[in-house]
Amino acid sequence: MQVVTGRSDLDYPTDRLDSVAVTVLVNEGVQGLLRRSSSAWAKYALAKRRISFALRSSRFSRSRALMRSRSKAVYLAIGVTCEGTKEILGLWIEQTEGAKFWMRVMTELKSRGTSDILIAVVDGLKGFPEAITAVFPDTVVQTCIVHLIRYSMQFASWKERKAIAKALRPVYAAASAEAAATALEEFAQGPWGQKYPPIVASWRRKWEQVVPFFAFSPEVRKIIYTTNAIESLHSQVRKTIRNKGHFPSDEAAIKLIYLSLRQIQAKWKRPPREWHAAKAQLAIQFAERFTLSD
Repeated sequence: MQVVTGRSDLDYPTDRLDSVAVTVLVNEGVQGLLRRSSSAWAKYALAKRRISFALRSSRFSRSRALMRSRSKAVYLAIGVTCEGTKEILGLWIEQTEGAKFWMRVMTELKSRGTSDILIAVVDGLKGFPEAITAVFPDTVVQTCIVHLIRYSMQFASWKERKAIAKALRPVYAAASAEAAATALEEFAQGPWGQKYPPIVASWRRKWEQVVPFFAFSPEVRKIIYTTNAIESLHSQVRKTIRNKGHFPSDEAAIKLIYLSLRQIQAKWKRPPREWHAAKAQLAIQFAERFTLSD
């Protein structure tokens, strides 16, 4: 499943935000066209099928008069349809993340028309995999392999990281889950596993969400092994946020981010290069759940 800077005269006072995660919706008082456009974007009906799904956070600071600035997170979700079309599914702003928040996000996506998520690619957000399977019980939840490797590297010095990454390759490049488990055990008994036991422990903690990866063909693996698509989106949005700095309200941030997202999504015109090769494999894997439009 990619700039306009705000001015103080465009930042309007807002009512107290509800505790439910905020979707891309602009309050009255904003220019009419922007309000109508962003409101429609937030409420549009989602297609009935989504292949991949990734979500992470970016941060911005929110300031108010006579109040200390506080940091909030901006959460973005990307979906990829069976045709390979990439879409931004939503935007949420929240003070803290947790299982209840993720449940609200998934419930909202389902209420907007997403009847099925085939593969969900996540990167370690606590409570997120459980929320996905609670709302979409048939979804394959896959952890981001790249993030798992990066996390493993944090235990080693810079000089050692290249060698450790090479030693881990037989694990994530294995032909099957059984071969991967054997390779992980060999790594654990080897010099790097003995020197850095937390690396092995981190893989074993996530193993339930690593195993699905090995059921797919190399063509599909190239698509689901990383959440780079959402990271690229965040990188572009982060530039917009950095240029502005502080925001007087959530709505001010939403307006700016919405305009940025609209420009980014306009550039998404073609499926990923690997998609045509992966479609046949996905159709076999998910049978009638993988449906192409006429």
